[in-house]
Amino acid sequence: MPAEYRKMHSKYMAAYQKSRVRANIGKQRQVTILRSDGIEMPMWICLGEYLDGEKRRFLATFLPVDPSRDTSLDAALLLNGGAGTDSPDDLSDATLSSYT
Repeated sequence: MPAEYRKMHSKYMAAYQKSRVRANIGKQRQVTILRSDGIEMPMWICLGEYLDGEKRRFLATFLPVDPSRDTSLDAALLLNGGAGTDSPDDLSDATLSSYT
């Protein structure tokens, strides 16, 4: 995680733990990630949360940003847990192959 995001992440987490206002949870946004080899690159992220017993856990789903792809489909895939429509069967093979 790049340094500027680390600072924001700590601030967002502290604010959420205190207020439980979902400023970023369930919303898709573009961020810059830091790969282990030091290269920064843009990604789509969608955050979710769930309870594991009594412990609150968070889940981040990432998709690469590709300017040649329709970003509305990226948003649908992130926000619907990987299915851009009501059923994954509704997606064409061409659409699915662009994500592999």
